[in-house]
Amino acid sequence: SRDDPPPGPRRVKPRVAIVYTGQGEETAASYHFAHYFGACLYLTGYSSVRLVPYVRGGASKRKSKAEPLPAQTEVLCVPYGEEAAKAVRVEQNDDFRMGADMSAVKECQLVLVCVNPPDTEACGTKLAALLPKNQNIGIFCLQYGVKNYAALEPCFEDSGNITFDGAVGLYVSQHSQTGALQCLAGGSLVLERLSREKVDWGTKYLNLLESSMVPILFRKVLTPFTWGNLVHDTVLATNALTGGSLQAHLRVRLNRLVYAQMIRECLQAFTVASKNGKWEPDGSAAGPFSLKMLELVLCLPNLLFSPLMFLFVTYAPDCGSPMQVDLHARRSTNMGWSISELCDVGRKHSVAMPAVKSVRTQLKAAIESGNGVPSISPAELYAQAGKPTRSTRELTTKLLWWAGGTALLVVFFLLLEVVIPRKGL
Repeated sequence: SRDDPPPGPRRVKPRVAIVYTGQGEETAASYHFAHYFGACLYLTGYSSVRLVPYVRGGASKRKSKAEPLPAQTEVLCVPYGEEAAKAVRVEQNDDFRMGADMSAVKECQLVLVCVNPPDTEACGTKLAALLPKNQNIGIFCLQYGVKNYAALEPCFEDSGNITFDGAVGLYVSQHSQTGALQCLAGGSLVLERLSREKVDWGTKYLNLLESSMVPILFRKVLTPFTWGNLVHDTVLATNALTGGSLQAHLRVRLNRLVYAQMIRECLQAFTVASKNGKWEPDGSAAGPFSLKMLELVLCLPNLLFSPLMFLFVTYAPDCGSPMQVDLHARRSTNMGWSISELCDVGRKHSVAMPAVKSVRTQLKAAIESGNGVPSISPAELYAQAGKPTRSTRELTTKLLWWAGGTALLVVFFLLLEVVIPRKGL
């Protein structure tokens, strides 16, 4: 028959293990990212995917009131750059398995470590014991937070396998009505630029990751990007306090002023931490514009901000901060490796960060109460942050300079026309 497949061996797809934190005590962010990225890899048809939960010591040692992560038989997701949701079902599908045992990594050529930062070292130690030696297996660090690779890389010394540093600049959220996983606001992955020692094997692994259609940036040093992601995503904490979608949250100018002030405080802290600006946080993996430009745009009046909103802050409709999901499920959120990390930078370098600390205090109180999203008003959020105005003053100063410079140029050309008139035809 003409419709029969051609004779010959069936192409064997490379197996990719995506390891995520299997307990829901802190946050579901690792769980959601792993399922979303795994579905994106599978849907392009180039990979056989294994979603592997990492569980501490086989079971949680501390009691928690947090809701457990859901057991799923399918993943409903909106692939990157698309609008329609697609379902990936597990039944009779050997190329997509969920909830696989940790031993499943033994048969994989590529392992993506996506666990929560507190689990990095323990998970890496367990993976090193399971993976066969000297097989040039690619092990990528794709986690939220900072300083993860420093904990993961030593686990695989002398293993004969290859580790790669990476960072995640996109958050995955569930649609409030359909439950589909989708990117909250675009964003990209950031991976280390391949060294000469890693280029032979690394290239084929990177080609496989790029097949997911999720954008990837390649950089020599990743530190500015891991910290830049944290600074850019401070809005997730303020939205967790007020509730509602991120789009609605940023339409309120008082919320934007708090967000802008948090960015300003973080940049000031890193100016001191990096010895007077030798490097600065880079938010380009999480958004299309620099953090300094984003700060100024956030301070614009509603009349001017509204036309620019979908250019600077492209959050998916009807999606709120992933922290809201965690608060409703009585989880402790990712506060420990996001906003608390930023506060620690300010504390170590004696930089005051009143707005960031205020938001962290309110978020901590919401976690301890166990009552879900506190739904505080924008006016209260603004007042608790100290009614910040520094970013607004900076914007006003820049606008005055720009207006003054434009006026001087106009006057200059008018005088030039008077002194040296153009000859008529």
